[in-house]
Amino acid sequence: MRLNYIVLLVFSFVSLLGCGPETQQRVQIDLASQPVIFADEWVKRMPPMVQVSPIEPIDRPISVLFVPFRVTQSMQHADELGYGIASSVWQTWLADQTFDTIEFSRGSQPYRRDLAIQEARSKGADLVVGGFITHYFAGGNNADSRVSMIIEIHDARNGVLIWSLAQTGIIPKQTFNDYLLFAVKTRLPSDPVFAIVSTMAQDMSTLIKTWRGKGGGSSEDKMPFSGRSVGSQPSFSGEQNNGASNRGSSF
Repeated sequence: MRLNYIVLLVFSFVSLLGCGPETQQRVQIDLASQPVIFADEWVKRMPPMVQVSPIEPIDRPISVLFVPFRVTQSMQHADELGYGIASSVWQTWLADQTFDTIEFSRGSQPYRRDLAIQEARSKGADLVVGGFITHYFAGGNNADSRVSMIIEIHDARNGVLIWSLAQTGIIPKQTFNDYLLFAVKTRLPSDPVFAIVSTMAQDMSTLIKTWRGKGGGSSEDKMPFSGRSVGSQPSFSGEQNNGASNRGSSF
């Protein structure tokens, strides 16, 4: 009778956990020991902070040059880290078809606005994507893993900043909680940092694709993009928010 009660309690708990959209569970039940529920741990984050967004949607094919990110945190192998994270974002955007054409500039130095815009212009790209890694910590199983990044998108023709997005993602360390009748142990992704970066890249891609329309204007009809500061709220209507200022300076 006691065993039946324990099994019923464990499976009831599993059913409750299964209500979460980002959680998958597996149960390890041994009649001679305490049942263990494994809960997959995923990325915890807020929506991207939109500091600058375009005034109007765009409905023509866009070509993009993607350059390695710059790590602002003092650390060893910063350039390699910025390259690796930028490559992960680029691959996510390729798979998500965020833009029509996205070239990764493997030979470029870490992101510098003026040089990135100049390179994109010389290659005939419409936009250039770069960014900054402002915080990085790979905690593995024993500590929280955290990545903070800022992505900027400029019009390559006139240097106007049309997108500025910032986000932080965290995967908590592995935990083991003993509830007497059963225990819950979290499982982390094999590469927590990659999981964080890919998830944030997907979040940002979703915002950018809201701006992107479908349809193919002629490449001969290219008009410069324009962007504006909108604080922390995205807006694609082109209406001026209170306190917002147009962003039209060249770089």
